[in-house]
Amino acid sequence: MAGTAVADDRFTGRWAIGQSGCGFGGDTAETSPLIVSDRSVRWHDASCTIKKSYLIGDGLYLQAQCSGHDGSRIVPIGLQLKGRGRLAVTWGQAAARELQRCR
Repeated sequence: MAGTAVADDRFTGRWAIGQSGCGFGGDTAETSPLIVSDRSVRWHDASCTIKKSYLIGDGLYLQAQCSGHDGSRIVPIGLQLKGRGRLAVTWGQAAARELQRCR
């Protein structure tokens, strides 16, 4: 999958730190869902277009063009499956956060 600009189906959907963050809205990582589609990623203040993706085992590593309150920039995003309905996310230089799939 190296070099393609799409997400893997196992990663697509809505993810949040807790089920209360699965709704619409929220302006922090704790209150808004991470939304992964086949060509984009959105999380609280950033909307991103996937430019490159690499699937390695249970990890999907993205290079995405993101726009948010601090302008537009390329952001590395890591998505690592952690068992039933769990996902560890790294966003740019931020440490991994564990999310759960929204129901």
